[in-house]
Amino acid sequence: MPSKKSLIDLVAALVVISGILSTSSPASAADREKVLYSFKGGNDAFWPSATLIFDGAGNLYGTAGGGDYQCDRFSGCGIVFKLEPVAQCKWKKTTIHTFTGPEGAYPAGGLILDAAGNLYGTTAAGGSKSYSGTVFKLSPGGHGEWTETVLHAFHNKDGVSPAARLIFDTAGNLYGTTQQGGAYNSGVVFKLAPDPNGR
Repeated sequence: MPSKKSLIDLVAALVVISGILSTSSPASAADREKVLYSFKGGNDAFWPSATLIFDGAGNLYGTAGGGDYQCDRFSGCGIVFKLEPVAQCKWKKTTIHTFTGPEGAYPAGGLILDAAGNLYGTTAAGGSKSYSGTVFKLSPGGHGEWTETVLHAFHNKDGVSPAARLIFDTAGNLYGTTQQGGAYNSGVVFKLAPDPNGR
């Protein structure tokens, strides 16, 4: 068993090492940061969501405001975008979906990805029922195209304005929250179960 003096010496050494590590000056934040893409506003998009996700090939996906101004003449209804690494330190942005209103508007909660490469997310408004928001799925095609499916359109009593990221369980059910709606108009927690056709 080590002596009391050995333990004291060991603790003192660890304190010194800890102090060195915490006070050593790493490269500045500016040296470590690299801008992958700068949004231009308007049709190109603005205000990207806080959460991005990677796919297995190293592409990044996210949501943003802007897009087609025919939906909202002041700000557009939002987009889903892909950032693809094309060369060393260079990334290409592609808009893979532009929201039009009836199938969703104003995506804000970020995206999740399933094992088949489908993307899932929410829009805080839009939808064919009462414009209270949607849960959507984007499925990739064989030639770079993506197909949107509205999995659920909210209608006040079951929720209004889902603006948070979704989560999956092991059975493929989706869970999320809405900011408003429900019995007391104070929001709900919801679960969406896939139908027999996998939707």
